[in-house]
Amino acid sequence: MDSHYVNYKQFEPHRLTLAGAQTKNSKANPSQNKPAAAYQTADFNYLYLLPDGKEIKNTFCIEWATMKFYGIQPPDPTKTNSNSTQTKANLDKNNQEIQECLKVADVVHARMIDLICEPTMKAALKAKNIDAQSAKATGANFKKLFYYPEDKTTGEVDHNKNPTQYFKLNSYESSKTKFLAYDENKKIIEIPWNIMEKADYVGKPLIKYTHIYSNGSNVSAQHYMISMVIEDLKLRGSDHIQKNTLNAMVETNPDLINKISTGLATIKEKLDQMSVNGPTRTKHDDSKKFEPLQSMSVPLNQQTVPVQSSQTQTMPPYSQAPQSQPVQSPPSLNNFMRSGPTQTYSGNINQPDGQHQPDFQQAQMNQQQQYQGANIPNQQYQFAGQQNQPIVNQGQPIPNMNQMPAVAQQNQPIPQAQPFNMPMAGQFNPAMLNNLAGRITT
Repeated sequence: MDSHYVNYKQFEPHRLTLAGAQTKNSKANPSQNKPAAAYQTADFNYLYLLPDGKEIKNTFCIEWATMKFYGIQPPDPTKTNSNSTQTKANLDKNNQEIQECLKVADVVHARMIDLICEPTMKAALKAKNIDAQSAKATGANFKKLFYYPEDKTTGEVDHNKNPTQYFKLNSYESSKTKFLAYDENKKIIEIPWNIMEKADYVGKPLIKYTHIYSNGSNVSAQHYMISMVIEDLKLRGSDHIQKNTLNAMVETNPDLINKISTGLATIKEKLDQMSVNGPTRTKHDDSKKFEPLQSMSVPLNQQTVPVQSSQTQTMPPYSQAPQSQPVQSPPSLNNFMRSGPTQTYSGNINQPDGQHQPDFQQAQMNQQQQYQGANIPNQQYQFAGQQNQPIVNQGQPIPNMNQMPAVAQQNQPIPQAQPFNMPMAGQFNPAMLNNLAGRITT
């Protein structure tokens, strides 16, 4: 159990030592394609001076100066080297206490290098890549305890930026990192991690440097945070940045508070109403475009609809059945010719008989007709006075049901359909129009 620690101000280099080196094997990690591998390790110890003058050797734990931290970062599965929960510290280089802390950190770092580079230990750790002088100066092959940002162009330390450091947190329940504070009764309380994840906080971290890790090419000091005494805590965000601006605005405009409060109350009331009544529909609903006929939709194939007679009428296939309409009187001949299934002719209708040449082809009779986006095959249907005539009017719309001639009056039988032969090319005679008109009004 870690029951002793030293504050950075009382650190003495000669009290820090390394135990004998050992060889261990790492576990294989198939998900990252990492096989099991051998590595070397040596534990840190510190000889603590007790208040009564006695000394005791224990694990090396040091309490650093007050620092600012930013939340808690969980492990990042996308990064091979990010397998632990950690928190990031920012050290204000202009703060006097931080400056003293950084000097001590360099002393601790230098002492660790001296212990590693002792000939027997260096051979046991297989740390042949470490040069004591360059490691102390720049952290080459053995990183410093705090990270100093470097200039991307020169590679030298950028003294205009604050040093930072990621500290690992222990997530094991038996030795979980604790965030400690006093409550209003001066009782020590532990702040849960889920709060610290969303907070910026200031405190003194107690760090345990456990051992040296070496795999022959990389050498590092392993550590984790035991606990932290919290001095300040607030929710992450920028609510405090414009505090002075808000205070100045309230002083010059005292009604600002009431104005904002009224606006917020109005918005909240509207949101509450929407949550009860549901949002108002603003998007067009295509499913409401047509009302079904007798709660049923008409399929694309030919349908037979009963009427008030023993006869039946055969309707053209529509993609949607139109709404029922009151019976209308028969349309005029011109309206019927515009709405009914006719041929398309080019040229002047006033030309002499026999000179009218239809510009349709017989092969077009088998092409599909289109109505409101649906592909409809050529079908046969009946009008009064016309029987089994194919639709040959390619490119013209199928007549609207509201414009079709009424073929059955109420309480009247449907007249018997009589054959009518559509003239083909070279057979058109305007005199036939009179015959057709007589059949419609029959």
